[in-house]
Amino acid sequence: MKSSVSRLRTAVTRALVWPAPGLGVALWLAGCVNAPPIRPAAVELPATYDAVGSALPAGALDRWWLLYNDLQLQGLVDQALAGSFSVREAFARLTEARATRASALSRYGLQGNAQATGEIRRTDYVSAPDLDIPGLGSLTNLFAPNTTKTGNVSLPVSWELDLFGRRGVARDVADADLAAERFNYEGVRALLAADVARGLFEARGLAAQLEDARASEHIQDQIANVVRVRAARGLVAASDLDRVESDLAQVRAQAADIAGALDASRRVLLVLIGAGTAPLQSLAIARPEVRVPDVPDTLPGALLIRRPDIREADARLGAQTGNVRLAELAFYPTITP
Repeated sequence: MKSSVSRLRTAVTRALVWPAPGLGVALWLAGCVNAPPIRPAAVELPATYDAVGSALPAGALDRWWLLYNDLQLQGLVDQALAGSFSVREAFARLTEARATRASALSRYGLQGNAQATGEIRRTDYVSAPDLDIPGLGSLTNLFAPNTTKTGNVSLPVSWELDLFGRRGVARDVADADLAAERFNYEGVRALLAADVARGLFEARGLAAQLEDARASEHIQDQIANVVRVRAARGLVAASDLDRVESDLAQVRAQAADIAGALDASRRVLLVLIGAGTAPLQSLAIARPEVRVPDVPDTLPGALLIRRPDIREADARLGAQTGNVRLAELAFYPTITP
């Protein structure tokens, strides 16, 4: 009976011991598995597509407003980029992302703090007996004041053994977060520049409309003066004078509406460039001859991949994929010597 029990224990022990190396190998292989990469979309051109053209250079995207050769537009955009709070906020987030990346990678390096301690101890006795023992001399020196100095310097160092690839995944996540904030910064700048350009072109259009409306008002006023004289002499009916006066009032109302819209557009421009409280007269709307840049013949997809918001979304997707992988690696042990 005892022999059968011992055999059963031996069999159970072997059953528990032999799978251990296999389990360790399985964990090791599982830790070496990488997260599947994000596959880009495969887009094929139709057979009938035969447009040939060259895309704009990549550097033109950063300061695209220079292509208009408009000095006022360049000055307003530069002033807006220098004083915009949204641009400053985006730049602060970019700086924070850089610091976060450095902090995320430093935890996998050597960790340690230098420590230094020092101590000075002095012992004084209130009184010492004056004893003379033959062969030993005076005992007074035994109770003389003494000073003891001790010092200690230590540098404890520890680090994490990266057996499962945590450092590489963390670096990829930090790089993706940094890229996303950089694209967000570029997107904020591009959006602000577009708002300034749109506001300036709208103000110039309203200024041209106001000039035409005032010219029409001047012509209509002259017509009304002629009709008044003719009506006073009985050459035209009173209804004709009323009709002309109504047309003049309508033209004046249209000019007033355009002038109000122009003032509102100028105020929006002042707000965009960071001078919202400045008087409207401080912003003169110039009307230079603007050459519209040529639109390159290229695929819409090629333009989409240059947009900062699209690239930011792609970077954030990569960061979230890395975070999922880090969550998976959190199930594995952390080895710190």
